[in-house]
Amino acid sequence: MLASSSLNGQSRLHSASSSYLMELSIGTPPVPLLSIMDTGSNLIWTQCEPCISCFDQTTPIFDPAKSTSFSQLSCNSPACIDLGFYSSTTCTSAKCQYTYQYADKSSTTGLLSKETFTFSSSSGSISVPNMVFGCSSISTASFENSSGLVGLSMGDLSLVYYLDSPRFSYCLTPFFDMSTGILLLGSDACLNSTNSLSTPIIVNPVIPSLYFISLKGISIGGDLLQIPSYSFDIRSDGSGGMIIDSGSTFTGLISCAYMVVREKVRSVVNLPVSKYTIDPAVDLCFESNSMPNLPDMIFHFENGDLNLPKENYMVLVPGSGLICLAMIEFPSLSIFGAYQLQNMHARRAALYQYH
Repeated sequence: MLASSSLNGQSRLHSASSSYLMELSIGTPPVPLLSIMDTGSNLIWTQCEPCISCFDQTTPIFDPAKSTSFSQLSCNSPACIDLGFYSSTTCTSAKCQYTYQYADKSSTTGLLSKETFTFSSSSGSISVPNMVFGCSSISTASFENSSGLVGLSMGDLSLVYYLDSPRFSYCLTPFFDMSTGILLLGSDACLNSTNSLSTPIIVNPVIPSLYFISLKGISIGGDLLQIPSYSFDIRSDGSGGMIIDSGSTFTGLISCAYMVVREKVRSVVNLPVSKYTIDPAVDLCFESNSMPNLPDMIFHFENGDLNLPKENYMVLVPGSGLICLAMIEFPSLSIFGAYQLQNMHARRAALYQYH
């Protein structure tokens, strides 16, 4: 096993019901984790013993008392101060206690700590000591029965901070496929295809840690949809724009854009509209046990177009008798979700780099 202060490596990805779980290990000796890969958040955290209110997970819950490399952080540590910009932090016996809340109002609470994390690499496993993470004892949601979550945003507490080169790429297998995908980290992340799409990351000065991209418009079946030109602009207060978020299942579009897309999809799908749905946030479903023939949906990004086949914007849930639009309405910004990027690494990998 190699030890390193910076990381280049890889992690296998497993499809859960609404997210992708990455393999890694924590502690000395290493304890395996399956954690949600999330480009839309900053903190790395896992459930820890003793748990006060924890959800079920498939791997053992990490017990810091059994690790020789675990340490807790104080309230005046730089990491605790940094975390205060993203969540609430308080001091208990000089320890840095946090509560980190997500957009869906789910949250996790625990003590900010340091630990050794272990990843796979092309030359064997590699361990990175003194990585900051949240040792969580209270969580308000199931988080896919994972061990926790790995933030991959551009914040100082995310996994990207520890990479030898600040970039990563991933290949997402189809949601209902039991095969594994791959997350490549640091200098291991590369794009070898000459047929890849590249679009720049845009800095939102109000939310500088998120990956904003410039969406110019959306087409379906060769028709450019009449979406107001300002719909995907970042506004002066930091709202608006579009981010890439692997922790969000479906793409969310700001209301004025979503309604146009919804009506166009309704017009091209020649099937009865269902009164049922697969999720309260999904409001357009059709009665069918198979995927009909549908045109591609094209997202017109700065510098290039991303073609989504029907399988990447419609979802057929096995046994449900429904196919649904795999997009939802968002109030203040747009989010390009994981479902839309499934099965796309061969020609269009998600690759981010910042300086």
